[in-house]
Amino acid sequence: MVCAATLLSFPAFYIGGQIDGVRAGSFFAIAVLVVTAAIGRASYHGSLPRPLDGSGVLALMAAFAGICMLSVSWSLLPGISYFDAVRAIAYTAIFGGGVLAARLFGDRAREIALGVGLAALAICVYALASRIRPGWFPDTDDFARIRMPFEYWNAIGSVAAFGIVIALWTGTLREAGRWIVVASYPAAGVFALVLLLSLSRGALLAAMIAIACWLLIAPRRLRSAALLAAATAASAFVVVWVSGVNALSQDHAPLAARTDAGGSLAIVIAAMLLALTAVGWALESKRQATRLAPAHRRAIGRVLLVAIAISPFVLTAVTVVKSDQGFGAITGRVSDLFSGSTTAPTNSTARLTETSSLRARYWGDAYKVFKDHTFHGTGGDTYSVARLAYRTDTLRVKHAHGFVPQAMSDLGLLGLLAALSLAFCWLIAALRSVGASRRSPVRWLQDADDARLAGFAITLVALTFGLHSAIDWTWFVPGVAVFGLACAGWTAGTGFEPVGGRAAASSVSATRRALRTGACALVGLMIAAAVYQPVRAAGKVADGFRAVAAHPAEALTFAEAAHDADPTSAEPFFLKSVAQSNLHKPKAAERTLVELTAQQPGNPFAWLRLAEFRLTSTQDPAGAIQALRPLFRLSPNNELGALLLSRAKEMRYNQLVEEAAKREAERIAHQLAKIKRSRANAQPTQ
Repeated sequence: MVCAATLLSFPAFYIGGQIDGVRAGSFFAIAVLVVTAAIGRASYHGSLPRPLDGSGVLALMAAFAGICMLSVSWSLLPGISYFDAVRAIAYTAIFGGGVLAARLFGDRAREIALGVGLAALAICVYALASRIRPGWFPDTDDFARIRMPFEYWNAIGSVAAFGIVIALWTGTLREAGRWIVVASYPAAGVFALVLLLSLSRGALLAAMIAIACWLLIAPRRLRSAALLAAATAASAFVVVWVSGVNALSQDHAPLAARTDAGGSLAIVIAAMLLALTAVGWALESKRQATRLAPAHRRAIGRVLLVAIAISPFVLTAVTVVKSDQGFGAITGRVSDLFSGSTTAPTNSTARLTETSSLRARYWGDAYKVFKDHTFHGTGGDTYSVARLAYRTDTLRVKHAHGFVPQAMSDLGLLGLLAALSLAFCWLIAALRSVGASRRSPVRWLQDADDARLAGFAITLVALTFGLHSAIDWTWFVPGVAVFGLACAGWTAGTGFEPVGGRAAASSVSATRRALRTGACALVGLMIAAAVYQPVRAAGKVADGFRAVAAHPAEALTFAEAAHDADPTSAEPFFLKSVAQSNLHKPKAAERTLVELTAQQPGNPFAWLRLAEFRLTSTQDPAGAIQALRPLFRLSPNNELGALLLSRAKEMRYNQLVEEAAKREAERIAHQLAKIKRSRANAQPTQ
C-alpha cells in the first residue's frame, strides 16, 4: 500500500507542472528502469507469468509508441516528436508494470486501491495547502482555481476524481476496521472540495460518469449514496463560502489578502472534516446496529438507479425553467459547446454551469490538419505548430484538448487506428474484470467481496483518466497519467482468465535464468538510454547558454555534444549560432541556421530565428524577408513574424533610399566632373 502510494505520488511532486523538461525526461528514464528491474527479477525467480495475460493490450500500447517513434522521421518538429515518443515509451513501461503487478499480486487489489487513494489524498491535501498557506508557493500561483502541484487546474481535478472513486470503495468496506470506513468521509470531502475548487468541468463530468458506473454495477449503493451526499453537501458549503471571499475567488489577489483568507479557509475546512467524521461515525454505527432487510435494500437501490437514469432530464428541465428562452436555452447551450466560442468561460464558480468552450475550435483545427495529412499526420505532439496554418485567431495553444483529435492531427490514421484498437481491447478486459455477461449490469458484481470491488474501483480510476483525457490534455501530465496507466495496466492484467501458469524456477537452470535476466536488463538499459538522450541534450544546451556570453568557444562545444545526444532537437543549432556570432563569425552562424531550416523546413521557429538573425546581426532585410516567406506559409498569423516583417520592410526601404541617394550623388558627381572637363577643354590654350 505505502509502496504503491509512493510510486504514484512521486511524479506529481518531482515533476510538478513540467511536461517536457529535464525532470519529466528523467522520470521517464527512471520508470523504464524500474519496470525493467521488476521484469528481470520476476524472470530470474521464475514468477513471470507464461504467457503474460494482458500482453495483447500491452502489445497495442507498444505499437502506438512505435508509431510515435516513427513519426519523428516525417515530423514538422522532430525534436518535439522525439520527446513525445519518449513519453509514449515510458507510458508503455508504466502500463506494462501495471500488467505485471496484476499477474504477480492479483490477490492484493485492496492494498493497491488503498495506495491509489493515499497518493491522491496526499496530492489533494498539497493542493489545498496552496490556498491555506499561499506564501509557501510561487508568486505565479495567484489564480482562484486550485492548480498545484501540476500548475494546471484540470490535472488536479482529475486526481481528485480518482480519489472520489477510491473513497466510494473504502467507505463501503465490510471486511475492514470501522476507522477506515469513517475516515473515508472526510477524505471524500477533501476530494470533492478540490474537484470543485479546480473548476474543472471535464474532471467533474468524468467523475460523474465513474460514480454512475459504480452505483450501477457495485452492489453497495446505499452506503455509497450516503457518503456521496455527505461529502457533496459539506464541500458545496465550503465552495459557497469561498465564492464570497474575493481573495480566494478572484485571480491575482494580493498575497497579503490571500494569506489572511487562507487562515479562515483552514478553519472552515477543519470544520468540514470534523463534521464529515462525525457523520461517518454516526452512519457506520447505525449501519452496524441496524440491518436493513434485503428487500428494502433492493428497493432503495432501484430508486437510486432510477434517479441516475432521470438526472439528465432533470438537468434539462432546470435549464429550461431558469432560462427565459425556454427550450431554446438547451439548443443555445449545445451550440456553445460545439461552435467554438469566441470567449473562454470565466474562472469563477459560475464556470461549472457554463457550456461555452474553445475546445470545438481546437478540435476543428485538428480535423483540418487531419484532412491534409490523413495517413500519418504531422508528427507526435506537433499540433501546436500544425494548427498555425489553419487557425483564424492568434491564440497560443499547445495541445488539441482531447486525445482523439490530438492523435488524428499528430499521427493520422495510423495513430488513430492504433489508439482505437487499444481502447477497444482494454474495454473488453475491463468488462471481463467486472464479470460482464448478458445479465443486467446491476448483477455483475452482486456477490463481490471487498477485494473484487477494489479491482472494480481501480478499473474506474483508469476509466476516469481515459474519459478526461478524451476531452483534455491530461494525457501529457505525467503525474496524472501514472495513475491512469498503472490502473489500466492492472485491469488489463486481471481482465483475462488465466491460460498459463508461472514459470517454475526450479525447472530452469541458474545459468539460463541469469542469461534471461541479463537480456531483459540489456534491452531495458538500451531503451532507458534512448529515453534519456533528450534530457542529456537539454542539459548540454542549458550549460551552453549559461556559458555563451563569457565563453562562446566552450558553448560551441556544448552545442556539438547536445547535437550528438539528440540530433532531432533544434536547440543545439540555436546555441551553436549564438556561440558563433559571439565568436565574431556571423557567416558561420547564418549557415548554421540555414542548415536547420534545410533539415526542418516545417519548423516555423527555425525560419523565425533565421529572419531575426539576418535582420539584427547581418543587417540583411532582404534576406530576412526571404526567410519570412516560408514562415508565413506555416503560420499566416504569426505576430512576431509580422513585427519582423514590418521592421525588415522599413530597413529595406531605408536601404533602398540610401542606395538611390548614393547613386544619384554619384551620377551628379559624374556629371559635374564631366562639365568640368568640358569647360577645361573649351578654354583657349595659353
